[in-house]
Amino acid sequence: IADTGNNMGSRKEFQIYKINKCDINPDGNLQFVKAEIIKYSYDKQPDFLIPYFHDYDCEAIASINGNLFIFSKNWASRTCNIYQIDTLQNKAVINSTIDTQGLITGADYNATDDRLIMCGYKFELRVFKPFIVEISDFAKGNREFKTYQLPLSNHQVEGICFDGNRILITNEETTGIDLEKYPASLFEVFIDK
Repeated sequence: IADTGNNMGSRKEFQIYKINKCDINPDGNLQFVKAEIIKYSYDKQPDFLIPYFHDYDCEAIASINGNLFIFSKNWASRTCNIYQIDTLQNKAVINSTIDTQGLITGADYNATDDRLIMCGYKFELRVFKPFIVEISDFAKGNREFKTYQLPLSNHQVEGICFDGNRILITNEETTGIDLEKYPASLFEVFIDK
């Protein structure tokens, strides 16, 4: 569970809560579970950041071969910094940067085919324009990526995951420029290979 958001740019320390799925009772009743807390900060984060216009925000996280990676939501540069969490020094260490031309909001990794997917959106003329980024050979380091625009104008896409061979995305309830309400939704996405 990632407590890593920083839209306003006022945070310097972040944490990730690691819990065992088997500790969660599927009945849905109120329950308590133990969490390992992983704290981190960014190297070289400036003391002052302009709200909604900086590169030290993150909503997307994935565990890859036992390592935690976070994928930044770069308001200023519209790129995505890929960080690996160094749990010994409690630092987010930059691994690479890709030009997503938008804000990354979710990520998931498929170990079977070494494929990472991320979702996000561009916000242009007060309209959300969602997209998916697919990175092949992620753990191998080749990091070839493709971007797919989604035909879901005005949907603020926030989450993505693999479900077997399926890719699922979610979006928040959104009010469009036309003042129409777009409900929170779950979509299945098909990517041509």
